[in-house]
Amino acid sequence: MLRFKRSKLVVALILGLVILVYRHIFKLQAHAAGDLSFFFDPNLRELLLPYVWKNSPGFGGLGDTTIPTLWIYPTFVMFAVANLLTKLPFQVIFPMLFGVVFLSTAFFSMYSLSLKFSLSKEGAAIASLFYLVNSYILLVVDGGQLGVAYGYALFPLVFLSFIKIIDKVKSNWGLSLILFGILSYLDLRVFLLSCLLCLIYSSFNLRKIWGFKRKFISWLILLGLFLVSIHFYWLTPLIGLKDQLMDQLPSMDDFRNLSFVTLKDGLLLFQPHWPLNVFGKLSLPGLFFFLIPIISFLPLFFRKDRRVLAVFWISLIAIFMVKGSNPPLGVVNEWIFINVPGMALFRDSSKFFIPLALSFAIFWGTAYDLIADWLKHLYSPRLKINSSFASLSVFLVLAVLIILPVRAVFEQSLTGMLGSSVRGTSFEEITNMIKGDQSFFRTLWAPEKPVYGYSDTLRPALSPKSLSDIRSFQLLSQGRYDLFEFIRSPLSDQLLRLVGVKYLFFSENFSRDNHKLSFQDYARSTTRFLDRLPWLVKTQTGSINTYQLQNPQDKFTSFDKLFLIDGSQDIYQELQQVQPEFLTKNVFLFLDQLHPSVLEKLIDTNSGKIFVISSSKEDLRLNIANINTTNALESGNWGEKSDQSADWIQLLKEQSVLLHSDRQVSQSVFFSTIPGEKLKFELEPKKEAYLKLFFNRRGGDVGITSGLGKQIINTKSFEDSFRWVKIGVPGEDLELENINGFNAVKTPLQINPNLLTLIAKVSNLGQNIYYQKSITLKSASTPIIFEQDLSTEDIKKRSQSKIIYKEEGQQEIAIEARSVTSDLLPVVGDRVFDVAVKAGRQPVTSVLVHFYDGVIDRFEDSVSIKTDPASSLGQGSIRIPWWATHISLELIFESLPSKLHFEIRDEDNSLPGGEVFPKSLYQILDSNPQALDSKLIDPTHYQTETSYGNFVVFNEGFSPLWKVKAGGEILDTLPGYSFLNLYINKDNLPTEVFISEQNQVNKLSILAAVSWIGVITVSLLYYFYEKKT
Repeated sequence: MLRFKRSKLVVALILGLVILVYRHIFKLQAHAAGDLSFFFDPNLRELLLPYVWKNSPGFGGLGDTTIPTLWIYPTFVMFAVANLLTKLPFQVIFPMLFGVVFLSTAFFSMYSLSLKFSLSKEGAAIASLFYLVNSYILLVVDGGQLGVAYGYALFPLVFLSFIKIIDKVKSNWGLSLILFGILSYLDLRVFLLSCLLCLIYSSFNLRKIWGFKRKFISWLILLGLFLVSIHFYWLTPLIGLKDQLMDQLPSMDDFRNLSFVTLKDGLLLFQPHWPLNVFGKLSLPGLFFFLIPIISFLPLFFRKDRRVLAVFWISLIAIFMVKGSNPPLGVVNEWIFINVPGMALFRDSSKFFIPLALSFAIFWGTAYDLIADWLKHLYSPRLKINSSFASLSVFLVLAVLIILPVRAVFEQSLTGMLGSSVRGTSFEEITNMIKGDQSFFRTLWAPEKPVYGYSDTLRPALSPKSLSDIRSFQLLSQGRYDLFEFIRSPLSDQLLRLVGVKYLFFSENFSRDNHKLSFQDYARSTTRFLDRLPWLVKTQTGSINTYQLQNPQDKFTSFDKLFLIDGSQDIYQELQQVQPEFLTKNVFLFLDQLHPSVLEKLIDTNSGKIFVISSSKEDLRLNIANINTTNALESGNWGEKSDQSADWIQLLKEQSVLLHSDRQVSQSVFFSTIPGEKLKFELEPKKEAYLKLFFNRRGGDVGITSGLGKQIINTKSFEDSFRWVKIGVPGEDLELENINGFNAVKTPLQINPNLLTLIAKVSNLGQNIYYQKSITLKSASTPIIFEQDLSTEDIKKRSQSKIIYKEEGQQEIAIEARSVTSDLLPVVGDRVFDVAVKAGRQPVTSVLVHFYDGVIDRFEDSVSIKTDPASSLGQGSIRIPWWATHISLELIFESLPSKLHFEIRDEDNSLPGGEVFPKSLYQILDSNPQALDSKLIDPTHYQTETSYGNFVVFNEGFSPLWKVKAGGEILDTLPGYSFLNLYINKDNLPTEVFISEQNQVNKLSILAAVSWIGVITVSLLYYFYEKKT
């Protein structure tokens, strides 16, 4: 009787403690935190179907595919179904579907597993309390990671079902399939951890398994088939996207950067973000955390059986894995991350706290039983009441020791779901304002999007973080930590309107750092700055600063011209001086994002409406040849970066590598700061090879060894921001050596001979426009003048100058004057120039002009200029062909002149004096944008009316998944502005814009539903059959 009452008291105590710890999630309030934004009714309705596209800050800001994470769809669909059936809001549904379901499942799951490990009911209760109240799971729930929390709750029950399989409990076979299937929906990482747990446990029970190996293998096959069938709806489209998604796989840098947990943290089961739960802000464990491993490993000294030993090894492996790349033996973890299938999902190694928490929970329950048994034997000769009282005392002490390390949950230290945050009235006012406008637009929330900020498919929300990695916004960021810095650029107005931003919200209450004086100062200064911007109209909404932008771009906008941009994005700054509204009035494509076949088709069908803008013809031709260049790295110890993150861009700026706004710098770049570091590339045969070196104030000498021998180039001496260098003979290896300084190079490019025709087509377009900050051609009244003193004593020392001295016999001396065409030619096409050469008082015997093609490396043509020996002058007109990248003038004198005067005049005055672009370009940079009427069918399907221009921008983040149906033709989309969808509607027809994979996912979801119905039905029939017989 006393034991029964004690059990009831234990259960009541556990329930009371758990409810007290998780009390805030049972409140009828707007639940949201961290990874869980508040679900408004439109958001819940969108969860009813597994849409493959989502428009939110968590999905690329401007929208991204959900296919890689579509496995979690069933986790949230129950909230949508509950809302559909009951019409209750999220704040009412959440306490039941998460609070009650999570806590009851976790307690029952851990309690049942503990009983299987022969723990007493009180010991199982202690294990359940420990499993529910530790720093890891509290931070998971506080951060709103619902999938992980649900998976954590079911994790012990899945393990228990596997143990029963080994114990040959036949009626459990169907149930185990169901549990494994549910866990795979909740969180794939937790599912993989359960597989690891089962594998470790199996290694301690091989003899048992061997006894029924055929049935066990049959169960594994059945499990595999079932899992494939219920996940087929997203696995099938994912396989089709594998090439596009390869770049999104976590890198080793991600794994290292997210390895916050140390070996000590693992031993203490201490999540280092406790209790602030702010990413990157780590804490030190309190004194009470050191009691966790002491009590956990106590059973190892007194209870030695196979199951305890298995749990011990599970805990050791979890402790080793949870530390990520941190020492000791961090390289082992890194090898596992790279080479073991599925481990790439664990870039955040803290998920290994889950099996660790399970192991320690069992150890704590076992420790209670050991201490209670010891006290029972100690007090058994006396009154039994003493034994019961002592056991209850031990239970209370252990319960208190579980609570003490995480006592911050009672001190209002948590800032998320387990805190006391409340949605303010300002958010309600903003929500009503946004929902009252039925047109398409976006909102921008700074310095970060709050979890209560309204967002839906028609009116999605953005945050500075979601924009920071987008190509054009990268250029405007001046700091690595203030992601809202781009707002200070004059281009921000156009870029924000380009992505459809209509409202900008700024408040210091959006940030978890709002209690800091430094952040408060920043917030006040930023507010004052925003108030002064002429393109923002302030409309205060409660405590939140609200600003409105005029004329944001619509969902669909058509243009009658298209601009192809090559190379540096300094073009933005230059074009703004010509046409202040150039971004919103035109549409751009970047050449480096177009496949050669796409580019050629574009030129062939729309050449009269396409304009190419590049820094120079030489750069244009080589960059076309550089499209889709593969990394030919064979070996080396230079650092390598291939991403376009804001942090990487900013690092290059800080290191003075990125002095211009060339996005290509951030792609496939190798860099070195240590003298002696080398890189080796294997070049393909029969392809000319070039290397792009970047100017750097902190640069130095780079040694280049190839089939042409060895040359040393100093990256500090460049006149421009980069230099193309011919580096090898086809079939030869290339080796780079950092001799000194900070040097950066791009992956070598090799010219495909098949691209020469395309290069000629693009570079010979009549509308091409070139710009060069260092351009020297002004106008006919201000000719290019190149004047160089030539003294016999030092001419040989200046081998780097454009004047090369060479002797051609005893009586004649030849001077070769070289000049790069990009400094001379403002446009591509055969151009006529007046040339005059004067060499002091020395008569000019002859003047030869050679034209050089740098792409195919040969002189193609040459012409002679008439000379007048009496006036020491060579002059005449020359026509420079479009393909020429250099011109070379060879002057023959009777003797060496003391001074050479060389000038070229442009006949048609295409460039006004002192300007990079002609004023006539103002008329060109207006592509007559017009909004198109459109209809939203669902997040993956739109319909549009007839377009005015041939080039239509669809205001969603670019993805090749989007297709366009115009008439009977299916068209691909192109990366307009590099981040929005652009398609060519040459006949101006009504169109349908859609993602075809959505229909595929809908059909395959039926297969998943049929599989579930089949397994559940068979399991129930078998269960009742077993029970009856």
